[in-house]
Amino acid sequence: MSRRQTIWGAIFGTLIAGGALLAQSEGASLAGIWERLNARPALRMSEEELNVSAQTISSSQSQVQSERTSALSMRHQELLEFTSKPQVLRPLEPNDSLLKTQLAETAVEERAVAGNDATGFIKPVRDDDGNSQPASLEEESEALSETDVAPEGIWRSRVPTSDEHALGNAQNSVDLRADLFLGALSKQTIIRARPEPGSRILGFARTGSLLRRAAAPAGNRGCAKGWYRVEPSGFVCVGTTATLDIEHPLIQLASMQPDRSLAMPYIYGRSRYPTPTLYTKIPTKKEQQIAEQDLRGHLRKNFGSLWGDLSQSAPPSLLSGGVRVPRPYGYPRLKRSFMSGRALGNSAFAFIDLFESEGRFFGLTTDLSVVAMDRIEPIEVSHFKGQTLDEQHTLPLVYLKTHQAQLFRPTKDGKGLLVDRLIPYRAAIPVTGEIVERLGMSFYATRDGGYIRVNERVALVEERKNMPHFSRGERSWIDISLASQTLVAYRGTTPVFTTLISSGKGGVSDAKTSSATVQGTYLIHTKHVSATMSGETAEDKYDLRDVPYVQYFHEGYAFHTSHWHDSFGRPYSHGCINLSPQDARYLFTWTEPPVPLGWHSALSLKGTLVHIHP
Repeated sequence: MSRRQTIWGAIFGTLIAGGALLAQSEGASLAGIWERLNARPALRMSEEELNVSAQTISSSQSQVQSERTSALSMRHQELLEFTSKPQVLRPLEPNDSLLKTQLAETAVEERAVAGNDATGFIKPVRDDDGNSQPASLEEESEALSETDVAPEGIWRSRVPTSDEHALGNAQNSVDLRADLFLGALSKQTIIRARPEPGSRILGFARTGSLLRRAAAPAGNRGCAKGWYRVEPSGFVCVGTTATLDIEHPLIQLASMQPDRSLAMPYIYGRSRYPTPTLYTKIPTKKEQQIAEQDLRGHLRKNFGSLWGDLSQSAPPSLLSGGVRVPRPYGYPRLKRSFMSGRALGNSAFAFIDLFESEGRFFGLTTDLSVVAMDRIEPIEVSHFKGQTLDEQHTLPLVYLKTHQAQLFRPTKDGKGLLVDRLIPYRAAIPVTGEIVERLGMSFYATRDGGYIRVNERVALVEERKNMPHFSRGERSWIDISLASQTLVAYRGTTPVFTTLISSGKGGVSDAKTSSATVQGTYLIHTKHVSATMSGETAEDKYDLRDVPYVQYFHEGYAFHTSHWHDSFGRPYSHGCINLSPQDARYLFTWTEPPVPLGWHSALSLKGTLVHIHP
């Protein structure tokens, strides 16, 4: 694992993938889809589902969103109903070390650049005007020692004093103004537990997000422009990574945030070959001809029509007249050119805006690159989803992992069996738990009097007979069987959800020497609404931006959406737990820690427990 990949795959792991998931009625035309866009209200995220108490900020978001971007939230439902081939790509390497390695490496660099002051924090670097500048990618940098890194890759600060506890409690009681907002200018704007550089990291906000804030700063220790209390908790340093100016160009361009009410929170597409040019501005026709040697023949193929009729979508006004797209804080400064490079062959992007310019359709990615949409193909994701459990839907049940599964019924004389019907692929069928022998074969007895033959392509999911010690009270925990490729989510001793997964290709072998998923008991400690997964080896290069609903539980192992395959129910990944888009979203909203409205990530050492066994 290269250091570059560790950095971008760990602390800056909130990158790019997304799209939309709703069924399109048969025969619906693209023209009809686009005619309905502006007639529908935008989907809103359910606060109850996300277990947060924050009030919605949609009314204030509308101040910085144009009619064009509000219409785009509807396209999240419509755009990705078109067929494309699934692509087998590799998820995040199991050896990625998340925050621990990144923060420790950053600390070493910062010590070399600035040195420590008497308080144990990094001295700020100052520019020619005497203004405080970051020593690295994190504005409020701090020096870390080995004791600052907690087990499982989670960074922790020194223990606060009693005075600091009192300060934090006082600031948490500050009323937040409904009409005042703080905007994120970085891909990962840090939200801290207390208004000081060394405080524990609670989570991150993404470029363009708006957080309700207090009217006055809580202090300015290590932050010249002040720490502001934000909703629902925590403090953000205003400066290069955050602003109080909601008219800031980055806030305007990136105001379309991920829609967490959808299985795929962004508009999403996969690169065609030849791969798209990454433009730093809306390119002129001459610039397109320079960058794309095959442009004339390529445009004849009319691939852009797959994205619908976007003729009514004008380019963002901030990019008119050849203005270059501003870069979020922490991104490398680009040379004065109209392009920054080309996408990898195995790559996918999430888009926050789609528009037409001079007869060609373009998209603005979450990284604020401009891409020609005829170089991108829409993705059709898996529609499989698991089974919620309640009084009417209980365990045990079986999943049919074959297209030829049959339900049998006894003959009238009771001596034979007849085929009653074919069972849909991956259907969840309630059974009694009893295995009966008929005609020299073994069958699961269904609750309606039928029989399903026992074989390796039928996965039985039962409630645990011996509950583990950690299932006390209302604690949330997840039980995963690698042998059956099944998952059951529990609240205490009560099962509430079950589904099929795709674990590592190594099956139940040793994760240290194979691509198997690690076994053991862990806690979910870091959650991202979306994160980048990339590989840089010669034989396995890929770049998947904003893979949705990522939940890390041990080193680089995580639950996450897999939109590049539909093989749930059998091992497929390089170690992570792959979930269908709908299942990944369900678990993301159900597990701890919750990710509050407006935040993109949350960190905690008290997350949902994960138990993985053969």
